[in-house]
Amino acid sequence: PLACETSPQIVISMLRQLVNVAGVPQNCIYVGDAMRNIYQDEYIKYYAEFPEVNYLSSSGSTHGRILCIESSREMIFYSDNKSVMKEGGSDKIYKVLEDSEYLINIPSMKGHGISGITLFAKNHFGTQARRSAAHLHPGLNSKRPGYGHYRVLVDFMGNKFTGDRNLFYVLDALWSGDNWNGLPVKFLMPPFNNHWCSSLFFSMDPVAIESVAYDFLRTEFSHPEHTVPYIIEAGVDDYLHQAADSENWPAGVIYTPNGD
Repeated sequence: PLACETSPQIVISMLRQLVNVAGVPQNCIYVGDAMRNIYQDEYIKYYAEFPEVNYLSSSGSTHGRILCIESSREMIFYSDNKSVMKEGGSDKIYKVLEDSEYLINIPSMKGHGISGITLFAKNHFGTQARRSAAHLHPGLNSKRPGYGHYRVLVDFMGNKFTGDRNLFYVLDALWSGDNWNGLPVKFLMPPFNNHWCSSLFFSMDPVAIESVAYDFLRTEFSHPEHTVPYIIEAGVDDYLHQAADSENWPAGVIYTPNGD
């Protein structure tokens, strides 16, 4: 429960904006991470103010949650054609995302032991409908560090369900940690000066916001007092170079995340 994850205060603020300002009906909003359940202390906060919002569950339609079901067919296609991710190929996603009009992805800013960092693109490992995302790990940086390799995160950024439908990008950096399940740490770099990160990042551009967040994480976690090798390893940002410009795609790879 102390792990660095998306703050419930950010979710509440987003719900207030959508319902009270934009006038979106509560019953048209779905909240959650399909691969995990909403913690009870979070759910109580959300439900008390927005009882008609749909709150998602991965295990069953109980305790006010709605069970996520998978799409009827594959919706995301991996452009390595199983040359890197032998168990990959394609995946179904959760139907709630297939049916949605738009998506607002709100990850927390932190490191990740296998991919180096986890932000918007990596957050979608919980959008594919298998019970585990381990089959996608060979497409991340730690398996093949450096530049010019196939990167599965580019497929997630380019897919019409996980990329095109993202209305805008909100990154929760109120607290930031060095790993997916790590504790928040105080930032030593200026202007934080041994205080919590206490920040929010906003953008319309997924490559730009991930690039800026990577700069913050790389700078902070190369600090001698808490150096984290996998965050500053060469190639952590390889997927951003490739998402920004097809000139940076590896030889023999054409990204076709929609299967076309």
